[in-house]
Order: sequence, then C-alpha cells, then structure tokens
Amino acid sequence: DNKAFYLAVTLKAPPGSPQSSQAYQHITQIVRQSTAGSALTAHVTGQAAIVGDMSIVTAHDMHLIEIATAALVLLILLVIYRRPVTVLLPLITIGVSIGAAQGLVSALTHIGLSVSSFTIVLMTAMIAGAGTDYAVFLISRYHEYIRSGVDSDRAVQRALGSIGKVIGASAATVAVTVLGMIFTRLPAFTSVGPALAISIAVAFVAAVTILPAVLVLAGRR
Repeated sequence: DNKAFYLAVTLKAPPGSPQSSQAYQHITQIVRQSTAGSALTAHVTGQAAIVGDMSIVTAHDMHLIEIATAALVLLILLVIYRRPVTVLLPLITIGVSIGAAQGLVSALTHIGLSVSSFTIVLMTAMIAGAGTDYAVFLISRYHEYIRSGVDSDRAVQRALGSIGKVIGASAATVAVTVLGMIFTRLPAFTSVGPALAISIAVAFVAAVTILPAVLVLAGRR
C-alpha cells in the first residue's frame, strides 16, 4: 500500500538463548540507525524480540530485587544485632551462597535441568531468607556461650555442635518440601523445585562451614 513494509528476519539461535538476545539487540540497533532522521517509523516484533525484551526487563528487575533483598536483610540484622561487624558476617555467607548456588544450577542445565529467570529470582529470595535464619541461629547461640565466659573459638565450636543439627533439620525439611514440586504438571514449577532444593542445600553447607570460619576469625578480634 506504499505505506508499510514488512521484512522477516530469521535468527539462527533459538529464542531465549543468549545468542538470540544479542542478535535481537543488534538488529534493533541497526533498524534505529537506518531509520534515524527519516520519515520512517520502524518496529521490531516476533518471538525472538518478545523473549529478548523479557530477558532485558528480567535482568533489570533481578538487580532491583537483589538490592531490595540485601537492604531488607541488612535492616533486619541491624535491628537484631546493632553491630555493623556482626551484621556483615551473615551477608558474606549469603553472598557466597547465592553465587555458588547460581553457578551450580547453571552447571546442571548442561545435563538437562531447566532454569528460567523466575527460578533465579526465587533462588535469591530463598537463599537470603534461609541464610539469614541459619546465621541468626548460630550467632545467637555463639553469643550465649560468650556471655557465659567461654572463649571465642570454643564458643563457635559449641554453637555449631548444638545448633548445627537444628539447622540441618530445618534445611532438610524445606529442601524435601520444595523438591516435591517436581511432581507437578506445570513445567515452570517442575524446574523450580530442584533449583530451590539445591539453593537450600548450598545455604546450609555455607552456614556450617563458611559462617563458623568467618566467625572464628572475627571473634578473636
């Protein structure tokens, strides 16, 4: 009709892949540069474009969620402990746990585990919540031993020995519960279950290894 023109562009990479997202952004940039300063109005659409936009928005939202989560956890810990050094200990453990869990889940995608952006958001929130919970348990018991006159290293040892089983039971309960999501019929929840179970397992391992180690080093000072 001399008013509109439709051009189909086929991408080699499958929609949703990083290569497809990069190609979509490159094509969008070319379109904008080609039509700049002209009377033409150009738009990009299609499955690859929709998925690409969703990936961009999701990545932006994930950063906001992570910042908000960290701020809320920091506020809660400040209310509980009122000491900046004590507050940093759980945050260090949680940060390491999130990085380790995301790396582990990413590696498992190579053997068939399906992961979506929704899964990553839930993993971050789950680790932040569980990691804070486990840290509060351990540090609170550590403080009890310190107040009773036990030296710092021995207090960490006793705290881990007494509260480690409680943390383990809590982690196992939550991990088994979320793992049950693999029996659902919705693919989104089927993939979320194993990822969340792995997240809880990583948070538990960090709580009984990294956190006590950091607590020993900080406690001596």
